[in-house]
Amino acid sequence: EQNEQNEQNEQNEQNEQNEQNGQNQQKDQQQARQDKGEESKAASQQRARPEEDPLTEEERQALEQWLRQVPDDPGGLLRRKFLYQYSQRKQQPQEEQPW
Repeated sequence: EQNEQNEQNEQNEQNEQNEQNGQNQQKDQQQARQDKGEESKAASQQRARPEEDPLTEEERQALEQWLRQVPDDPGGLLRRKFLYQYSQRKQQPQEEQPW
């Protein structure tokens, strides 16, 4: 008799856990759908924004300030390009000189 009660209790607990897991999965799926909907809504708003209204003065200034943080060093870029080309040519097998 006690074994039957224990088995019944275990089965009830298992059923409750399965039910909770099912509810949690449903909640997760709903949340994922909501998140996806919000992402697509935000993306469509970003795409639509340029046609709707230009950047506000504050947003424009923030963008310019952010862009100023990017280093502007054309000489350094050329140096790195030449070093890269030099190292690539150095690794190539020696052929006869073109002159």
